[in-house]
Amino acid sequence: MSTRVDASCHCGNIRATFQSEGQPATRECQCSFCRAHASVSVADPQGSLVVHVADERKLSRYRFGVLRLADMLVCRECGVYVAAVMESAGKAFGILNLRAAAGTPLLALTPAPVDYDGESADQRRDRRQRLWTPTTLRTGEP
Repeated sequence: MSTRVDASCHCGNIRATFQSEGQPATRECQCSFCRAHASVSVADPQGSLVVHVADERKLSRYRFGVLRLADMLVCRECGVYVAAVMESAGKAFGILNLRAAAGTPLLALTPAPVDYDGESADQRRDRRQRLWTPTTLRTGEP
């Protein structure tokens, strides 16, 4: 099954493309940040996520929680949370917020509710390297 999801913030400053050849997993994190954004994330460790930021001055890289391991990519212009990206061992891993994608059938799936509060920094980093999507982050005008 081939899946492609194009997403963006309202003003178009942050755009993302998620691709998967398998069955991507959707999750609904129970942390206060994700609940406040009604986030439903998608990831596939065999897929790809490309995030393009046209104007980096309009990008907020918010590091949430105590561990602060990932950047939540939020547009300063329109306020939309598009994706989260973590760098580890010279590689980037990410998840896409499906709420930033108009009309994707993946939103019809029932996301697994997840709670990661009990993880240590090492456990969280390891889980994300195993389960998140290999990610490329590009900045500047296309």
